[in-house]
Amino acid sequence: MVFDRNGIIRGGAEAYCMRDEPNWRQKPIHQLISMAGTRAVSKSLRLLLSWVVVLAGYDPTPYEELAGSQPVEAKQRQQPPQETAPSVPESHGDGPKPAEVGETPLAQLKACRIAYSVSPSAIVDYAITNFMTNKVEQLSEAQIDMIIGAIVNGEIKPEAPPAGAPII
Repeated sequence: MVFDRNGIIRGGAEAYCMRDEPNWRQKPIHQLISMAGTRAVSKSLRLLLSWVVVLAGYDPTPYEELAGSQPVEAKQRQQPPQETAPSVPESHGDGPKPAEVGETPLAQLKACRIAYSVSPSAIVDYAITNFMTNKVEQLSEAQIDMIIGAIVNGEIKPEAPPAGAPII
């Protein structure tokens, strides 16, 4: 189970490790149990946080789930060429709409998040609190606009710099 900071269950998963898997035929039972637990934790966190990987432009499918996979370097998803640099609205109400700047709502949210130094986890917390979902990629354009407005208006706070970091 995955709990948020208020103790509310936000996700969970079950997983197994069986002796019919080639690598696990001769292993002791405690190793199978441990691997099953590791897989369950991995799966529950992936289900909860895979949207972060998508925002970064990567495919969230784990290597192990790809049939016949060969080791390769991580590949980014193909992004269409942008004619204009990402723009972040100066104020939520007067800012350009995604169609006007040639960006998808998620791309505009990512640009705003980076420009305002807001962590992805802060956006997830806001989405969970206000829209009862942790899947940002499934939010409507209006909901993404609300998140952008919350960032611009200071409702979603920027990340604090690490201790000892120079302030510029």
